Amino acid sequence: MKMPGRRFFPLSTNPPPDIFGLERLTLLSEACLTDDERQARRATIRDHLEKAFKDARRQLGEDDARSLFGEVMRKPKRGAMKTLAADRDYQLLRAYDAREDGETVKTLAERLYADGKGKALGQSADAIRRQIFAVVEQRRKRERESAVRARYQRMAARNDPPTLAQLFLSGK
Repeated sequence: MKMPGRRFFPLSTNPPPDIFGLERLTLLSEACLTDDERQARRATIRDHLEKAFKDARRQLGEDDARSLFGEVMRKPKRGAMKTLAADRDYQLLRAYDAREDGETVKTLAERLYADGKGKALGQSADAIRRQIFAVVEQRRKRERESAVRARYQRMAARNDPPTLAQLFLSGK
């Protein structure tokens, strides 16, 4: 049987240069860069950025060009926050599970924020409280889904003949 004809596009071993005219770095080549090479790449990129700014200033004027570059260079305000701890959800769940009897989530969040872990876990005590509620609800949902899946498997296998392992474990 003849296989359908598909076009084959081999991967290029030499990818095209980037917009700065520099060859793209792989992980290995980046690790092997010397300090002089790194400084040269930085200088080349700086020259290209200065030229781009000068052209933008010529086209838009000084103030508009600066505001445009400011908009482009601004960090995003929403989305994954880089300042938060990488294992924030795990830390919040661990603190939630280890809280004292009678301690509310609000007081737990205030205590975590006051302990100095605040900026790593959230921007405010209220933000930490909302995140605790979210991760606890996610865990409950995962446990519920796991229980439903296990019940479906038990129900599907209830009429199957016993396996050797089940016979051995039951002692028959």
